[in-house]
Amino acid sequence: MEFRADVIIACSAVVLISSLIYQLGWRLGLREVTKKTRKPRRRMKVNENNNGPEVIIVGSGILGSAMATVLARDGRKVTVIERDMKEPDRIVGELFQPGGRQALTELGLGDCASGFEEIRMDGFVIYDPITKEPIDFQYPKDKAGKIQPATCFHHGRFVMSLRKAAMAEENVTYIEGTVTTIVEEKGRIVGVEYKKKGQQEKEILRAPLTIVADGTFSKFRKQFSTASLDQMTKPTSYFIAFKLKESFDFKAHHAEGLWCHSTPTIVYRIAPDTLRLMFDIDTSVQPKNPKQFIMETIYPELPEHLKKMVGPAMENDSVRIRIVPTYYIPSAPVQKPGCLLLGDALNCRHPYTASGMTVAFKDVKCWADLLEGIESLGESISKG
Repeated sequence: MEFRADVIIACSAVVLISSLIYQLGWRLGLREVTKKTRKPRRRMKVNENNNGPEVIIVGSGILGSAMATVLARDGRKVTVIERDMKEPDRIVGELFQPGGRQALTELGLGDCASGFEEIRMDGFVIYDPITKEPIDFQYPKDKAGKIQPATCFHHGRFVMSLRKAAMAEENVTYIEGTVTTIVEEKGRIVGVEYKKKGQQEKEILRAPLTIVADGTFSKFRKQFSTASLDQMTKPTSYFIAFKLKESFDFKAHHAEGLWCHSTPTIVYRIAPDTLRLMFDIDTSVQPKNPKQFIMETIYPELPEHLKKMVGPAMENDSVRIRIVPTYYIPSAPVQKPGCLLLGDALNCRHPYTASGMTVAFKDVKCWADLLEGIESLGESISKG
């Protein structure tokens, strides 16, 4: 059996580098989840003379929802336009790293990551690709000796929790609809053109600042990024994934990582009764029959306890197998007055790093802090 050395080295490096960075955070006093929350320091009242929003947010996923809440609490009038307000159904964004939990807490939104059957994750069991022996990796401990865990959950439930927080703010208005155009006048973004759900008539909404956060498959990325066309459109790999209704864990509160015929594989719990199995395959491998690919390529290399779960599920056709592309898109924003491109719309990294949500919440804090000192975005723009 041949192993892709580059994949093995890269995946091992992700684990080791993440641990080193996390340890460095402890040395600098940055790692422990702080009890401090973000407190509005700018305006406590909205300018009642302005009927329109100060900020338009395109997309209410992870970043858009959190940004709406934080800006609203800072006194901004925010309008969020989201294409579909139903609970999202994704197979990524289910593992929330400790650094992301810390950033969310600092934003005053720590409660949004709990209350929907989330699972604490203390570390990984990684199987040696040669000996098949399990190796235990734990997240580093704080000064008190307590593990700083990650959290796993259904991605859609987390998004809905963040949306609920945003909709509870009186400064936030939600519109379910589709943004068709980012409106530009005299070299400056001044708002959006959109259609409400179920309507054909287009409307224009204006604001001093438009934040585009419409996700991995952003329709506006080409307009506001200088990344190459190949980077924007060509997947770096594909995920094959499915869920199993199963309560057994090889080690409680630990994910499992292994290589099956050089295919990086990860198993983690997203609910008390549900496991996620995910396989990263090369773009040259696009199986027409995913079930057959799993049983012929992945299944023979699985540990026995996973075989006992996967085999019957495949025989009974009791799982929904999904294939989704992954992308590497560098952060290369076009500097356009009146507009910010953020989140996965701006840059994507491999989902196995589980860093996308952490980056999103740190970006929210960074930009909210920068905007905090500006009394009126409209006045700031009018002054040039």
